[in-house]
Amino acid sequence: MEKLKFKRKMVLATGILLLLASLIIAISIGGSSMDPYASFTGLLLRGTDTENTIIWSIRVPRIIEAILAGGGLAIVGCTFQGIFRNPMADPFVLGISSGAALGASIAIVSGISLTIAGFTGVSVLAFTGAILTVSAIYLVSSIRSRKENSILLLMGIALNFFFSSIIYLLMFIRYDKMKEIVMWTFGTFSTSSWDKVFFLAPVVVIGSMLLGLFARDLNSLVLGEKEAHSFGVSVEKSRNLMILIGTIITSVIVSASGIIGFVGLMIPHLLRFIVGSDYRKLLPMSFLYGSVFLLLSDTIARTVIRPSELPIGAITALFGSPFFIFILLNRKKGY
Repeated sequence: MEKLKFKRKMVLATGILLLLASLIIAISIGGSSMDPYASFTGLLLRGTDTENTIIWSIRVPRIIEAILAGGGLAIVGCTFQGIFRNPMADPFVLGISSGAALGASIAIVSGISLTIAGFTGVSVLAFTGAILTVSAIYLVSSIRSRKENSILLLMGIALNFFFSSIIYLLMFIRYDKMKEIVMWTFGTFSTSSWDKVFFLAPVVVIGSMLLGLFARDLNSLVLGEKEAHSFGVSVEKSRNLMILIGTIITSVIVSASGIIGFVGLMIPHLLRFIVGSDYRKLLPMSFLYGSVFLLLSDTIARTVIRPSELPIGAITALFGSPFFIFILLNRKKGY
């Protein structure tokens, strides 16, 4: 036990140091030709007007958005893995991504140009699509007396296929919009702004704190629903609240940044090997390391072929896809 506590402290300290190092790297390098010293002076508002603008209007909001998105996706993934007792569950397991992608595709094809709180029509319809998808799953599953995990998962899979087929039809009908749709589905922070940060921050931070309050319930749910009931956990109520909070967090992130896969799948699962399955420790650790991972991934995405940049989802998939295969090959019965 003492050895495990020491390991958790070391993992926490390492995560904090990695986050600080990631912040320094992300601020120091970018698509523009600024050197690290110019970036530092711009951060202190002592550079030229151009340098100050690049740092505070472009890089800093982008860094904060990456931290919030990475942390939010990781903690939601950790929560969903506990709810469904499945190491392959992630924030998009209920069809959130396909619903958001369909909403975004409709906005792109129709050319909707409205802007709400700094969010374009694509982001607004993506958020709407994600929320409506999960609402539809719950509406249909409510026909049964209980919203069983298997029903929710299968409904999510079915809607994923259905919405994907509609998206492919939209691409075929409006071939000229295909590239824009594909780029959105890979995710990007290139449109980051302070408006998005101010919208994301309260939802992700408060939502993550609320999920943290369910840590003991998750510890009980991992043992099984009957066991959780014996510990006094209201299984269906807790599960529904956690799914609702997780859906809102994920929908807001997707509406701002597009679909970014594998963060919520990989980070919690890796940490579980190191710090154990106690969700009181696992949830905050997931948020911390999710932030580090996505911030570093975004830094790679915007610098490896500068001045152009890669979609962030392509970078996360390079790490996440092999890890997903590893889980499949090494998965044991139970969770």
